[in-house]
Parts: sequence; C-alpha cells; structure tokens
Amino acid sequence: MHPAYEQIQALALKDYSHLVQNVTLIQTRRSHGSAKLRLYFLEGSFMDVFLTSSGKYCFHWERRKITGMIYRFDNAPHHPHIGLQHLHDGLEEQVVSYPLSFDPVEAFKQVLEYIQRILRSSPTS
Repeated sequence: MHPAYEQIQALALKDYSHLVQNVTLIQTRRSHGSAKLRLYFLEGSFMDVFLTSSGKYCFHWERRKITGMIYRFDNAPHHPHIGLQHLHDGLEEQVVSYPLSFDPVEAFKQVLEYIQRILRSSPTS
C-alpha cells in the first residue's frame, strides 16, 4: 500500500469534511498488495484514488449517476499530444492538459479544490 494513502485519508476527513462523508481503503485484485482509496462525497458522488510506487497517480471522480459526467486527473503517458498530466473533463474522450503537483498529497489537495469549485457552481450538486 502506498504510504500517502493515510495522509490523504486524514486530510480528506479533516480539511474537506464539508465535502467528504467517508473514506474507505479497498484492496484491488490487480496485484498483491495493491489498493485504492474511495472517497464518498456528501452530494452522492465518489472518487477513487490510485497511487503507485513509481509515481503514477489517478484521481477518478465518478458523477455519472448524478450528472452523467466523470472527471479523471492522472499522469499516465497515454495522451502524449496533451501532456503527461491531464484531466478527462466530464467525458472520457474530452481530455485537456491539467498540471498537478508530482507529490500525490499536494495533487490530491489540488483535485479537491477543483471538485469544490465544481460543486459550488453546479445546480445539481
């Protein structure tokens, strides 16, 4: 398990308790010892946080049941024409450059600030 998961969980429940209802660690089947954090937001959506020991991360905010949208921030090299750090902005195929910190805890804070802005401006949140 990535050591930053504990920091992210504590940060979510302390500094973002106005957004986050609960956080759960989920063991995944992809490989032994791998895990993800799932944050449950008060407005009904959730976000999965995946961190790797190689420095890759993915923050997948799932809102399909509420607004039909997904938001995924990651630094996987699968969109070289956009850049390493990018955002799937509402739709899987709508990808834009979105620089985040390479530190996963700092990147998490940036993602939560983005989510907070979306929820403030969304009439369906």
